[in-house]
Amino acid sequence: MLQLRQLNFTASVSNEVDAKEWDQKLLQSTASTTYQISNWARVYESFDSRPIFITVRGPTGEIIGQLLALIHNELLWSDSNLFTRFIGSKLNLRQTLTWFYGPIIHDNDHADEIFSKILSAVDEISVKNKVTMVRGSSHPYSRILSDKVAKKLGYKLQPWSTYITDLHQSSEELHDSLDKKTRYDIRKSEKNQLEFVAVNNRSSLDEFVELKAKEREKFGERVDKNPDFYDDRWEYLHKNGYEKLFLAKYKGKTLAGILNIIFNGNVVQHGVSISSYRELLGGPFLTWNTIRWCIDNKCSTYDMGGINPNPENEKEKSMNFYKSKWGVKKSDYVRYAKIYDITKWKISSGLKNPKKLKKILK
Repeated sequence: MLQLRQLNFTASVSNEVDAKEWDQKLLQSTASTTYQISNWARVYESFDSRPIFITVRGPTGEIIGQLLALIHNELLWSDSNLFTRFIGSKLNLRQTLTWFYGPIIHDNDHADEIFSKILSAVDEISVKNKVTMVRGSSHPYSRILSDKVAKKLGYKLQPWSTYITDLHQSSEELHDSLDKKTRYDIRKSEKNQLEFVAVNNRSSLDEFVELKAKEREKFGERVDKNPDFYDDRWEYLHKNGYEKLFLAKYKGKTLAGILNIIFNGNVVQHGVSISSYRELLGGPFLTWNTIRWCIDNKCSTYDMGGINPNPENEKEKSMNFYKSKWGVKKSDYVRYAKIYDITKWKISSGLKNPKKLKKILK
């Protein structure tokens, strides 16, 4: 276990933690999501990813900062072909450290110092494990993390945003607050004999994965359908209420799916898949009924998932517009990136996306 000391704060880094202590502390923060719970790390065991738990404790031993990160060797290359993965492995290009929606800070008065200690720990563990690149994101629920701290430690920052719906209202109140076109789409979709399914069986997760794969394959993208990975998602997340899948069906055929993570009242849209039968309005039907389900189940917030606040193409503009329609408040956060070996990063990026190789190597 690596330990870093400064003043009266101690940062420790380990591959295992007391799961009960870790998760119970997270429950004390309204900013905590499934992305930071101990079981999130277990989902990636099938890809041989290694969890990194960074814990900052105060003078009396209380936890005042937490970050769960993962070092990936296989996962981010799983959609590449066999030759590309082989070259990446031989040249030791595949080590990437990532985290989502963290760290979680429990002492706002010392947020800068705690954040600095956590990022310093990330640096030490990245160098030790020959990581090529680190990627992470803050959470959108409050802006207590200093951009200056991250920049000082060599991180590049990219502004990012999401739209969050406050679920402390009735579905009727929320419906009445939506714009006229959105309410029309909901009414029209409800006339299309669509079925809303809150999934409780493992096979439906396979339906969602298959739908997503088919849509991506239309654009020439390869999808790894690692069955162990989805078995682990079901075992460690679904069964424990940390994840919920919703489907929209028409005459037994799956039209759309939304995979959500749930923790501490915060619901985050983690994955979406919509079939080509868009005239049936499966997307609006599913989004609305998913939000209604969250209200009925006493959740606090519904996070529509990240968007680029400065959209660069029509797809990003369309996504931004769609996610803004659901009685939401726009919340900003930051995506962090730090490259430890620029040469390896360029080769790695080129191997995974050959179309960009010339541009990257300039």
